Amino acid sequence: MITTITPTSVSRPSAPTGPGIGCLNLNDAFCKDPVDGPTFLPGVQGGQIVIGIDQTIRLERQAFNAALGIGARTTLTNTVASIQIRDVSGNDASANFFVLITSDPLGATHGGTVAGQTAVSWQLIPNAGAGGTSPQGALYQVRANLSYVVGGVAKSASTQFVTITVLPSPKLTVAYTAPFVVEPGKDVKVRVTLQNIGFGTAHNLSIQSAQPRVVATLPTDPLLDNPGPLVNFTISGSSNKADGSGFQQGNLTISFGDVAPGATVSGYWTLQVSQKGFFIDISSTFSHTDFQGIALIRSSLRLRRHSFPRLPELCPPILGRRFLV
Repeated sequence: MITTITPTSVSRPSAPTGPGIGCLNLNDAFCKDPVDGPTFLPGVQGGQIVIGIDQTIRLERQAFNAALGIGARTTLTNTVASIQIRDVSGNDASANFFVLITSDPLGATHGGTVAGQTAVSWQLIPNAGAGGTSPQGALYQVRANLSYVVGGVAKSASTQFVTITVLPSPKLTVAYTAPFVVEPGKDVKVRVTLQNIGFGTAHNLSIQSAQPRVVATLPTDPLLDNPGPLVNFTISGSSNKADGSGFQQGNLTISFGDVAPGATVSGYWTLQVSQKGFFIDISSTFSHTDFQGIALIRSSLRLRRHSFPRLPELCPPILGRRFLV
């Protein structure tokens, strides 16, 4: 099951109360008061467009590989190889790890028959809280156990314990800022800010974006025979620095590198549109992608807020094309 988390709040811009507030050109149809102005821009189709932008946030996480070699001089039946994990106090700590079987050619982990040599391997992935809060991490002891039947007699064997160190995990908050007014021929910036509020470093953090896609087109008057506004949206580049010093034309992936605990990084994508309009709403959801069928983490990422920067000279968002993302 994939847990979907919605943002805790969505803030929307409040429009000015009349055309005399915040408009540089009162003759602009965008600046007309809705009482005596047009309900849509002259010569164009008004309405709303809902667009979606799919993005993937990636970072590296810690994992441990374990292997058990089995050299049977006689046939072993009902063979079960397993991994045992305990903390430094000797308590069972298997709940702090996801244990994946990565190789088991003879079925030695679930009652198989072993005659000769074989090997079993696992991957141990700590959960989000296994590393604790100390920068030095938390210590665990790991060993492999083997039970089997030979000559009708049940037997068992174990390896020695090996100590591993699990480092604390990062925890990220993500905040998006969308442009308020967009116009053709002018790049606008869709900004993202990530803060690591966890106790571990987020290694090789990146956000890969897809191009915007139109989810729905809603005409001003659904009774009229028109498809609603037709607008093209294109992401033309990105920067891993808020000031644009890291801008790369045509690159849709923002790479932030390693983000230390308490650190904040910001970047943006440049967005181009074919028609003038307003972004009137923004919302986001996210889900964790399972790894080999296992949901590894539940709470290392959360959406914090969404906003529209509003400058006093911008016209009120009451007319013409309106966009939702």
